Amino acid sequence: MKRDYQTKYYQIKHYHLRHAKIHNPNKGPFEILIKKWRSYLRELEEKTELILTAALQSFLVCVIFAFAAILIPTSTSAQLTADFYQNVCPGALPTIRSVVRRAIRREPRMGASLLRLHFHDCFVNGCDGSVLLDDTANFTGEKTAFPNLNSLRGFDVVDQIKAAVDKY
Repeated sequence: MKRDYQTKYYQIKHYHLRHAKIHNPNKGPFEILIKKWRSYLRELEEKTELILTAALQSFLVCVIFAFAAILIPTSTSAQLTADFYQNVCPGALPTIRSVVRRAIRREPRMGASLLRLHFHDCFVNGCDGSVLLDDTANFTGEKTAFPNLNSLRGFDVVDQIKAAVDKY
C-alpha cells in the first residue's frame, strides 16, 4: 500500500513539474517570451556597445592621424610662392604682364590659349614646364605628343616672355 502511495505521489509531483509553465501564474507563455526577448535585447545591447566602442576608437584614430598630418611640419623648401622672384628679379612680374597683355591685344583668344597650355602642362605630371620642351634626336617632348599635336598655342608668347625677362 505504501508503494502505491509513493507511486501516486511521484506521478503527481512530476506532472506538476512538467506542466508548471501552464499552471504557474508567474510564468505564462507571454512571460517566457518576454524573458527570452529581454535576454536577446541584453545580448544585442552588449554587441551594439562593443561595435560602437570599436567604431569610436577607429574614428578617434582617424582624427588623430588627420591632426598629425596637418600639424607635423613638412619640408617647405620646394614650395611655390607668388613672390619668388621679388628679391632676385623684381621686374619679372610686370615684364611678364606687359608681354601677355600685348599678346592678348593682338589676338584676344591668346589668354585662353595660354591658360590651356598651362593646364596641359600641369595635368600630366605636375607643373614642370615639360610641355615647353622641344624635340631632340633622342627625345620626343609633350609639345609634339599626339594629344597636344596642333592643339596647343601660345608657345611663341612664352618665348617672348622668356626673352623679355632675360633682357631685364
